[in-house]
Amino acid sequence: MNIAVCFKQVPDSSTRVRISDDGLQISEEGVSFVINPYDEFAISKAKELTGADGGEVTMITVGPDRVTPDIRKAMAQGGNKAIHLKTSDTGDVYSVAKVLAEEIKAGDYQLVLMGKQGIDDDMAQMAQILGEILGWGTVSTAVNLEINGDEVTAKTEIEGGHAQYQLKLPAVISAQRGLAEAIYPSLKALMQAKKMPVEVKEVSLGTPTYKINKMDLPPEKGSGKIFENGVDDVPELIGLLRNEAKVINN
Repeated sequence: MNIAVCFKQVPDSSTRVRISDDGLQISEEGVSFVINPYDEFAISKAKELTGADGGEVTMITVGPDRVTPDIRKAMAQGGNKAIHLKTSDTGDVYSVAKVLAEEIKAGDYQLVLMGKQGIDDDMAQMAQILGEILGWGTVSTAVNLEINGDEVTAKTEIEGGHAQYQLKLPAVISAQRGLAEAIYPSLKALMQAKKMPVEVKEVSLGTPTYKINKMDLPPEKGSGKIFENGVDDVPELIGLLRNEAKVINN
C-alpha cells in the first residue's frame, strides 16, 4: 500500500510568539520551526502500516525553503521519498488543500494520513476539505486505524466512549494523539534521509479565500489576589467573583 503523509511545519510550541509590524502575521524572526506534532503521529502510523503490509510512504508538504530540514527529519522518521510543493505564498487551508489534492491525484496513493490539526492556527479542517476535493471517505481525529484489504476501520474518541467507522480505500485519515507513538529518529536514520529523493515543485496558492484584518496577542494576566483571613474574606471573594470575574450570576 502506498501512503501519502501530508505534514506541516509550525513554530515550536516553546517559541515566544511576536506579531509582525504590519499586525497581519506572526513574525518569523528568531522562531524555531518543527514538524507539527500531530503529523508525527501520522508519520509513525504510516511506517507501521507499510512495515506490516509493504508499500511506500511519501512525505508531502507545502511551504518555503525553510521546510527542507524538516522534510529530511520526516523521512528519517518513516518516509521513503518526499515531495516539496514549494511556495512563498501565505494562502489558506483551502488553497493548500487544492494543491495537495492535485499532487495526490497524480500519484498512486491508497491512503492519505495527516495530523488532526496544526498547532499554529488550530483550524482542524485540512483532512475534511482534502477528502471532499478528492472524493474520498474521510475520518478525522482517529485514535485507532486498521486496514484489511481495501477495508478501513477507524476509531475516534467521543464524550464518554468511542465511535467506530468503516470505509473503503482510498481514504483520508487524520491522527489524534494515541494513533501511534511519535518516532525519534536515530543519527543513522537522519544521515540516511539526506540521501533519499526529494522532488521540489514550484506551486502557487492563489488568492486566499479569507482576509486577516488584524492579529493581537492575548492581554497580559494581572497579578492574583491572596486572601489571608479565612472565612472573614468570603464576602469579598464572592463580590469579586460576581462583579469582576462574572462567574457568579446571582
